[in-house]
Amino acid sequence: MTLNETLEKAIAASGGALPPGIELVLRGHIHLWEVIGFRDNRPPQFVLGSGSTELAHPIKDRLTGLRIAETVVSFRQSEHLWGFIRFVPAAAGAWTATLGDEKGRPRAGCTVARGEISCK
Repeated sequence: MTLNETLEKAIAASGGALPPGIELVLRGHIHLWEVIGFRDNRPPQFVLGSGSTELAHPIKDRLTGLRIAETVVSFRQSEHLWGFIRFVPAAAGAWTATLGDEKGRPRAGCTVARGEISCK
């Protein structure tokens, strides 16, 4: 199964849409840290597997611009490290998400607000 087929099955499982009010999707299973944003402002997805028993191989495929089901990936960032993520409420209904490594040092940071994501 290709990466695109796997992502399409994940989106199809939700009927291609989520109920109103859901602003963020958290997933597991793949053993790394990843965030994916979409052009149609559907909720971004975080894959939170960097605290698992064995890290998955780094994802080398370029996902930005990839058509998946009824949408297009607008943003994607992945980190291949042991760690954890901390979500903190921010102003006006936004959230900040910080990926910390195994020593607690920040390695990536994102802001999520109204279906949009930006990371540094």
